[in-house]
Amino acid sequence: MSFNFVTTVWIAKIFIIYTLMVVVLPYFVMRKFLQGRSITQKFVFSIVAGNFFYIMIVLLWGLVHITNRYVLIATTFAIPVGMAVKGRKKLWEGHVRQTWIHLRRFIKRENSFRYSMRIFFRWLGREIKSALRRLGIFLRKNIFELILFLGCSAFVMWYFSITNHFGPRASDLVVHMYWINGVDDGILYRAGIYPFGMHALLYYFHAVFDIPTVRLVLLFGTVQAFYIFTMFLAFLKEICRYRYTPYLTYVAFAVGSYLVSGRYARYYATLPQEFGMVFILPCVIALIRFFRAVRDENAEYKRMKEQKLLYTRIDGKRRWRESTIQLWLLIISFGLTLSAHFYSTIIAGVLVLAAAVAYIRFIFNPKTFRRLVCAAVIAIMIPVFPMAVAFAGGTPLEGSLYWALEVMGVSRSDETEQSEDASSENTSEENGNTAVDSSGENTKVSAQGDNSGETASSEPAQPELSLQEKISQFVENAKSTAVAMLTMLIFSSEGVLQAWVWCVPVLLVEIPLMWLLREWEYSRYIIMILLASIFLIILCIPDTFGLPSLLDQSRASIYCAYFILTGLSLAADGVLVVLGRIIRVRALWQFASLAMAAAFVFYTAEGGYIRVKTVNSSSLERDGAQLCVYDIMEKYPDEKWTIVSCNEERNMVSPVAWHYEVCDFLEEMENYSDDDEMYIPTQYVFFFIEKRSMDYSYGEFTDVDAEVSEYWASQELPPTSGLSQYSGTNRIITNSRLYYWAQEYQKRFPNEMKVYYEDDDFVCYYIEQNEYYLNNFAIDYGYNSRDYTASEVETYD
Repeated sequence: MSFNFVTTVWIAKIFIIYTLMVVVLPYFVMRKFLQGRSITQKFVFSIVAGNFFYIMIVLLWGLVHITNRYVLIATTFAIPVGMAVKGRKKLWEGHVRQTWIHLRRFIKRENSFRYSMRIFFRWLGREIKSALRRLGIFLRKNIFELILFLGCSAFVMWYFSITNHFGPRASDLVVHMYWINGVDDGILYRAGIYPFGMHALLYYFHAVFDIPTVRLVLLFGTVQAFYIFTMFLAFLKEICRYRYTPYLTYVAFAVGSYLVSGRYARYYATLPQEFGMVFILPCVIALIRFFRAVRDENAEYKRMKEQKLLYTRIDGKRRWRESTIQLWLLIISFGLTLSAHFYSTIIAGVLVLAAAVAYIRFIFNPKTFRRLVCAAVIAIMIPVFPMAVAFAGGTPLEGSLYWALEVMGVSRSDETEQSEDASSENTSEENGNTAVDSSGENTKVSAQGDNSGETASSEPAQPELSLQEKISQFVENAKSTAVAMLTMLIFSSEGVLQAWVWCVPVLLVEIPLMWLLREWEYSRYIIMILLASIFLIILCIPDTFGLPSLLDQSRASIYCAYFILTGLSLAADGVLVVLGRIIRVRALWQFASLAMAAAFVFYTAEGGYIRVKTVNSSSLERDGAQLCVYDIMEKYPDEKWTIVSCNEERNMVSPVAWHYEVCDFLEEMENYSDDDEMYIPTQYVFFFIEKRSMDYSYGEFTDVDAEVSEYWASQELPPTSGLSQYSGTNRIITNSRLYYWAQEYQKRFPNEMKVYYEDDDFVCYYIEQNEYYLNNFAIDYGYNSRDYTASEVETYD
């Protein structure tokens, strides 16, 4: 069976498990509560509640070091079972009673087998007929939207699924495996306190469904990307009036090549920042619906007060108001962003600020303001609680949190810097060492234009500018810098940028038109979108406005690209809203929105604007190495084998097997003597060797010959010092040394040392040994028993 096919099956399996557990199961638990809500609202409530529940049970049980499979399963079904017990009378009368009566009659032989089967198949036929009828009604009402959604979703799943390359897409994925595997050992924050939401969720699936951590971390990115994109569509559906106009932006973002391709690179990998993006837009949706509910509740209160009907109101303790429900959705969503990654929290805060400005008349209400302040405090306290408990128990902060403060301009003491240095060996994500980020993404956009390189002393003295001239110069400078940033980091071409720019005046014109038409709610949507777009652009170029940098430009531009196309759908939808007030035939404008979406899809396909999938191999590990890891895990029993390799496989095989560092292995037989002994106490031992070494986290070497050779093997063995021992030419030396060791060992023991897998770039040797009479791996392989006289080889940082 093709390994590509096996990888595809695993992606489908993880997608089905995540969807059933995080979306479908919470929906069935809350179906009575969600009754009467739109599909968008049901989706948002289900995915937020599902993720929150699984993350919190892992974090809370992890604090007391009880995270085994059975505890998590029991906790998962505690709520459904409790609800079933509470509603047992209704459950008995509605579903179980008749079944029990027929079963009891059959057991007492009051009903024959044929009669019982006839009753069963009649019931089954009625249920199938009812389901088919409901399905037919659903398809008739939603067939065109279903085609659009399924088409875009299939493209997203295909585009972000990697089945021809098997290694990690980012250097920090191995670190995340290390942290997740730590929960298996009862250690919640193995490397220190860090937002642990993504890790907790993946650990839940790892523990409950017995899925290897390496498969989850390397393949969950496809599922994560699908739900990031689907949540974006849900947000568009929330703010647009007509059914198909959201697909203008959704198609442009999910399918089209209208944005710089680098804005999608991180979606391939399972990273906390991208995991947190799923919960950013639910914050905005919840806040919009909260203000809408407050408006309706205040109007209802005023009406009942005027009619002297306040005594008929249902007590708030017996019925939650809609505004309270939406406020809790906001609290949980915002808390989930903080539990995943603080960058996502910053963006959620920016978008919430834009929505708050758009609904500012509600903010001035003291009662509403007080509720929002309390919600903000609770939203922060919920995700911080597990971290605070762990910190109080003596767990230190993880080093990248200090780095985050440095990015935001907060100075640190020497002790803090030393704490970060101590943990830097196990952390690589937050220091910008991410394999999916290209050098172009990290390029800062200069705010000085073409004259930025000139010194102040070489310029002639300038006359003092008036306030109006200073403001004009500042606006022009900000405009040019923003356009440069949008062209370089967001939009794929100048033409696409111009098309987006034309949407802005359309939205500005629509605001007063909506006021004239008394479409107050819709005008607030437009204001919110414009403000949010401006805030995100400022976040990408804060230096231009003299503001502190909250996050680096490459990360900020990813969020900006995620949101900025929203104006395309809202501009088109606003035009239809205005026309719909002139010609009040809703079906006509609904068809017009479908025609616009269909025309845009046709234009995207015919014009060659569909995004091209180009997936390079991992810059951290050979495909052959990852293929061997998967294959060995499938075929060999747990804790019976060891991999000797560079450090990438260490956290991939934990905790089911053992790992031995190449440098440690070679060091054991350095300066060989006849008395040297080297043993590995497992039945099977696998040796991973790159015949053509990789430049770690950069890809292929371009300026040196990376093939294993006697020249590289003759160089001095690198000192064991973290990742540096496998970086640059040090990696070529260690692979060459191990390769010639394997060649020599195979000559001496040809019947024991065998090739497990080999291709042009990689070879895996293996040996099966008697655990009661272990092989001595210490031999003289020609490069470990003499003084080093070879010239030093240049190494690369």
